[in-house]
Amino acid sequence: MTTILLYNSLSNNKILEKIKIEPTTILDIPKVIELMKAHQQVAYCEWENFSLLERTILENPCTNLIAKKGNEIIGALIGGSFGIRGTISHIALAETYRKKGVGRALANQAFEGFKSIGIQRIFLFIMDDNLVAYTFWKEMGFQQVEGETTLELDL
Repeated sequence: MTTILLYNSLSNNKILEKIKIEPTTILDIPKVIELMKAHQQVAYCEWENFSLLERTILENPCTNLIAKKGNEIIGALIGGSFGIRGTISHIALAETYRKKGVGRALANQAFEGFKSIGIQRIFLFIMDDNLVAYTFWKEMGFQQVEGETTLELDL
């Protein structure tokens, strides 16, 4: 578990809030789904239901994380392994916690989780019009893969 301290830079760096990054539990799933669905740019699909997320969390406990302020879930990252690669399926933050280091802390904790299970490369998908996500992930070190096209099939 990681703790992030958010400071008020206008008042002598007084601690405003403590945010904890911790593994997602089965009890957290309804709130995680609610958070994902609240952000259209996350592209959370209706078929990504409780049982699918439960399986993902059980299979990949170190790469599925939540950010909590007290008992309130303010952010979540869903990640897993895909063969020899890791994948980040979704990340979502409550609007008021963006640009405060919470997303970066979630991502960095997930990176450590991936490393702990031997993953050496992570991939993710971003909607073409989601410049905020593109900028965030580029700042985290991700590179756009030239010459690749993504194909998918819903079963």
